[in-house]
Amino acid sequence: MASAKIYYDKIKKLRNEFDFTQADLEHFSGVNVNIIKQVESGRSGTSKENMIAIAKTLKVPLDEIYNDNYRDTKVISVINSKGGCGKTSIVQNLSFELSLMKDLKILIVDSDLQCNLTNSFSMKFDVEKSIYKAIMYSHDEFNPSNIYDYITKTEYDNLDMVISDYEMATIELDMATKSYRETLLNTLFSPLIEDGKYDYIIFDCNPMLGLLNQNIALISDYVIVPVELSPFGISGLSVLFKFIKKSMRNNPKLSIMGILKTKVDKRYAMTKQADAGLIKQLATRKLNMFNTYVPTDSNIEKCQWEAKPLRVYVSENNKYSRANKSFYDIAKEVHANARS
Repeated sequence: MASAKIYYDKIKKLRNEFDFTQADLEHFSGVNVNIIKQVESGRSGTSKENMIAIAKTLKVPLDEIYNDNYRDTKVISVINSKGGCGKTSIVQNLSFELSLMKDLKILIVDSDLQCNLTNSFSMKFDVEKSIYKAIMYSHDEFNPSNIYDYITKTEYDNLDMVISDYEMATIELDMATKSYRETLLNTLFSPLIEDGKYDYIIFDCNPMLGLLNQNIALISDYVIVPVELSPFGISGLSVLFKFIKKSMRNNPKLSIMGILKTKVDKRYAMTKQADAGLIKQLATRKLNMFNTYVPTDSNIEKCQWEAKPLRVYVSENNKYSRANKSFYDIAKEVHANARS
């Protein structure tokens, strides 16, 4: 949600360039020196009127030292090395539900070579605006692509996307040719994150635990791991958790928000067996499980055929959907966890 942000380091730097003391800045701006001291130390904010007076005195546009529509961007990556776990459905519907919450702005990034997220919102395949081109047109760490040029609006309010395209099939090989390949996405997305334009940037990750996902993990605050409750769905998780743990060493702010159970069908005994196996794995690693799970629901596949979020599909077709409320509850959990 939007709030004001003061760039106190910039104020202090500009004041020194003018060879002003804090008392001088008080004299010329009319802002109390105690407020100036608190602002420059980062201990306190102040009114927009005071910031306008300081900006005028330092002869800079207000937005260079003050942003009254700043959003504390949280980056979430939804990842699993298993296909068919419902990863894209989660990103599609989680992002849409978050976009419906008061004053939240969401950016989703389709970083999967299958382009399912792009298709799920019926986005136009403008390859020149894809995440692949944004990565490959970045010449070096000092001259990255302008990520703003690759953001496309969806048809839904407060929900934007960076699309994928089928050239992503070679992204691992192509990124390997870059001299700064380990930090490429950090360079690309840092300006957007620092500008505070979105509350959440959510990545639909590809299933390969390679260079691209290493880059995404480096800029993420949280990881969500969707797990299909089936024998094959819970196997191989140790490799994924090892990848995430390694990523945490390179990115100390990264944490696993939770394991999200998907395609849950309580009619089958095998579901209970898989659930018990998953709980046992998580207990040894002290990992959290989301309170909500995604049940099996044929409406999820139907809404994919129509390239619409589940809530939109069931509303337009007057359908009852078990999963519809689940995605709403998951969004509430995500928002609460990210802001706790």
